[in-house]
Amino acid sequence: MNSLILAGKLGLSGAPVGAPGGGSNYANGGAYTETPGPNPPNVPVVQQIKNYLIKVNGAANPNAIYAVKSGDNDLNYPTSGAATPAYLQQSASALAAEVAILQGAGA
Repeated sequence: MNSLILAGKLGLSGAPVGAPGGGSNYANGGAYTETPGPNPPNVPVVQQIKNYLIKVNGAANPNAIYAVKSGDNDLNYPTSGAATPAYLQQSASALAAEVAILQGAGA
């Protein structure tokens, strides 16, 4: 929801990718950093970044605003017993690596 508020204040739509008329918001609520988590239809944040870079042929718009947020859902996932003790560290490392790739692509 915050991405929609920010987009609105900038005079943009913030519509999700794939929406009628197009959109540039790759986020989806309930996503985990690196895994689908307990909600397999959700696209993990690292995959959202990869999807964007595929869409732009690996050349990120240097004039765009990139808001990358993750972790809330990951905090609950290890307590479910579905993840290893190193899960949060692994997720943080994967997110940092993907953000570095995004930056290297021009963001």
